[in-house]
Amino acid sequence: YWGEANGGATNDNWGHTNNFGPLPVGPFSNQVTDLTPNLMHYYRCFATNSGGGAWASETTNFLTLAAAPAMANLAPSNVLSDSAFLNGSLTSTGGTLTEVYVLWGTADGLGDFSAWQHTNYFGTNSLALPALYSVMATGLVPLTTYYYRFFATNSAAGVWAVPTTNFTTQVSPPSIANDAATGITSTNAFLNGTL
Repeated sequence: YWGEANGGATNDNWGHTNNFGPLPVGPFSNQVTDLTPNLMHYYRCFATNSGGGAWASETTNFLTLAAAPAMANLAPSNVLSDSAFLNGSLTSTGGTLTEVYVLWGTADGLGDFSAWQHTNYFGTNSLALPALYSVMATGLVPLTTYYYRFFATNSAAGVWAVPTTNFTTQVSPPSIANDAATGITSTNAFLNGTL
């Protein structure tokens, strides 16, 4: 019997049961899968024969290791000529504290922190999963392709969102101004501006 809570010597209090069938006297083993990372798990052996049933004298426990986090890039939003929002989603923390970053620039730095022009550190995640992250990148150049990639790290591993996302900034809006009217008469005038 095994699970995420100690069921003691009561069958119905355990989350899972693995029946081995008839076994000879001696050691035995069974692999369990799909355990929750970084969590205490419990198990207690039970045997039965024609003489009755018996529980192991004590419940045994073990702590699973943390797993790598899972991070994804999302599509950029509000892409203008000089700014854009870079978006990502943390879908798993691996069961432990996880820090989140986004790196961006005019070249794809792939999986090398030092190859990216800009880094934004969000800190340790405290949001419910999936946790959405967004930052406004400013000072961008019009009609230029930019790349970004989110990165999440915990005690188990650091993981890059795959693949790198890119976008191209928009054309700058025109700059125009009114100038003073000239050649003003009783019936005519020149309306002037500067583009």
